Amino acid sequence: MTQTVIEMKNNHEIEKASNDWIAWKRAEEIARENRIKAEDELIKASSFKKLEGSSTFIAGSNYQYKISLIAKLDRKLDVNEYRKVESLIPLDLRPVKTKLELDLAGIRYLEKKEPEIASIMAHCITTKPAKTSVKVEYLGGM
Repeated sequence: MTQTVIEMKNNHEIEKASNDWIAWKRAEEIARENRIKAEDELIKASSFKKLEGSSTFIAGSNYQYKISLIAKLDRKLDVNEYRKVESLIPLDLRPVKTKLELDLAGIRYLEKKEPEIASIMAHCITTKPAKTSVKVEYLGGM
């Protein structure tokens, strides 16, 4: 990957904003690490041992905290294995869903190569600008 160095008129502003971004990003990481440690301490101190379910309680010297702990189990379906046993499960008892979602690469292809087909479903798609991603890397002095 080739990187291009561009001299900017407002280089000082960009340098300041880049330094700020790096500092705030690190502060965010530290805050996240500290929050996770505090969550682990709350779970341990409350003797919460559920694998799945929730518990809510009031705590603190003046009962000033309402604490809710929610445990979940992540479940993922092995589609290939499920297909092998699917016919053994009654249709109305199958615990699976089919989710339709837009194939981004597919719609981009249609928009560029097959615009008449893309136009057929254009009214089915809502498009809006997403947040611009920002990444700053400190490369050292130049």
